[in-house]
Amino acid sequence: MKTAIRISALITVILVGALLGGCGADPDKTLQTVVDQFNETTPMMVDDQTRLDSAELLENRTMRMNYTLTSYASTDFDESMITAMEEAMKPQVLEQIRSNAGLAIFKDYSVTFEYAVRGSDDVELYVISITPEDYT
Repeated sequence: MKTAIRISALITVILVGALLGGCGADPDKTLQTVVDQFNETTPMMVDDQTRLDSAELLENRTMRMNYTLTSYASTDFDESMITAMEEAMKPQVLEQIRSNAGLAIFKDYSVTFEYAVRGSDDVELYVISITPEDYT
């Protein structure tokens, strides 16, 4: 939960900076500016085992946050453990998206949020996807 809160706060700070910087009314340019500014702060450790590597703006206004579990390789988890981690994190991420007023512009632009988590061996463990239908 602390990780989700820290990331939401950081996104809010960067978003405000991007908007105050006058990146214009084009939603895609605004979102790309936010992602670019955010990436200037990465990689960063968000807790003792999780590193935020980067953000990227994908097709269809999907913003993906790329994380690495620095202390664990993908082989440290079986499928049930990965499923349990994903199921535990999704409600926390959804609540942060719903409650963070700083993310309003993302929601106004109907952004889909993705949180991709990899092991230390760079193998993807899971991706949490939160669509506009989920957070509205």
